[in-house]
This record gives sequence, C-alpha cells and structure tokens, in this order.
Amino acid sequence: MRWDYANIFLKILEEPPESATFILLAPRPDDLLPTIRSRAITFRFAPVSTDQVEEFLARQSKLSPQERELAAIPAALEVPCLVNMVEGGVSPLMPAPRLEEMGYRIVIHANLALRAAARAVAHAFEVLRSEGSSVSLLDEILPWEERQRTVGLDSWRAAEQDVLARAAVAIAAGQSAGE
Repeated sequence: MRWDYANIFLKILEEPPESATFILLAPRPDDLLPTIRSRAITFRFAPVSTDQVEEFLARQSKLSPQERELAAIPAALEVPCLVNMVEGGVSPLMPAPRLEEMGYRIVIHANLALRAAARAVAHAFEVLRSEGSSVSLLDEILPWEERQRTVGLDSWRAAEQDVLARAAVAIAAGQSAGE
C-alpha cells in the first residue's frame, strides 16, 4: 500500500462510521504501517490443500474430476501458475479465459504447431504422390510473398550484401598489401 493511501486509510480506521466493519486482506501484513496493524485483529489463514479445494469443487460445481484437479492447483499455490494443454494429454482442454479464471496466468500448447504441421505435410505429400503436382494445394499453402516475409528474406539479403562488401574490402586490402 502506498504510504499516502495508508495514512488516509489510517484516518478512516481511527474514526470509522458507526455501522462500518472493515476486513483488510493483506498477503504481506508486515508491509502495512505499524499504526494500521496495531488497530487491527490479525487472523492468519493457512493455504487450503489441493484435496480440500477438490472436495469443495466436487460439491459446488459441475466440473469433471480432471477439471477439479486442474482448478485446485492454482488455488493451493501463491505463485503464478502455468498449464500445458496437450491434445490427447491428461489435462482436459479448456479455453484460456476459463483457465485464467482458475488462476493460471500462462497457457502453453507445446505440441499444437508440430502436430498441425505434421498433418499438413502428410496431406501435401499424399496430394503430390497421387496427383504428381502441387497445383491443387496452392490455396492451402502459404503464398510465396508471405513465405519470404516469414523467413525475413530481405534482412538475409541485406546481411549477405554486407558480408560480400566486407569480404571485397578485405580481399582488396590483402591484394594491396601483397603488391
């Protein structure tokens, strides 16, 4: 809490409205001003176990056992969590917004591009084998100009020209020195 806000909050704590009850949650109570801590009753909560979260979710939600297990992990940890979504893997596939609601901050799809590319390559080779040409694949593959941009062809060509120019200077300097 910023010190200027903390002082305003302290003033409210010292003279609260009659009907007010404050519940202050702080992951690091020691970061609060000592004067604020001295006016509060401290209750410490231990992290809830994964089993307890799963049991609660089993009673309160329509999640599958795998989804409950997945939801219990971030609830039991006090760190940003990562989940690995693998099609055909153990974790149930879920959309990123749902995983974020559960407490996951990073979602990776480690095999998705590889598996999609492998399927596309197999299809392309099957078409090439059966038709003897790639003509029917032209609408399915990356256009040539986009391929060139994707691999950064212009920057590779510029780097090549730079290397050739440096080599020419070095060769010319070597020939001059030898004459």
